[in-house]
Amino acid sequence: PASMKQLEVYCALFCLEYGYSPNDIQIELRIYQNDEILIHVPHEEDILYIMEKIMIFDKRIDQIKMGG
Repeated sequence: PASMKQLEVYCALFCLEYGYSPNDIQIELRIYQNDEILIHVPHEEDILYIMEKIMIFDKRIDQIKMGG
């Protein structure tokens, strides 16, 4: 679901902020909603891809802010 994709983004941001590689940690994402628990174990490659995109866009945003 789309909500799991959002959790993958949060996971990527966590890894970037604290210097973790998704390859070095075990990841289990959960959503608790309507008396249900949705569990998703993302592939490391998916988190790495999101991390890469965040870094690329962050650099681009900085360039735009600097007038480039």
